[in-house]
Amino acid sequence: MILWDYDKKQLQNTTKGIRFQLERMINFGTNGKRIKKTLLKKHFPFLRIDPKKKEFLKFILWNQ
Repeated sequence: MILWDYDKKQLQNTTKGIRFQLERMINFGTNGKRIKKTLLKKHFPFLRIDPKKKEFLKFILWNQ
């Protein structure tokens, strides 16, 4: 993930920053990296993403 407008090290230290990074990776791509499933499951209810993407991820993560 490419962050041109934020310091990645500072974002990794806060819950809000981790959620922000997850939202960015889902919306704009991961630049070839993978998102950890445990991290995504932990923060999933709090992510502000497109409802269709959220529905798809819910299906992938929990088979619902």
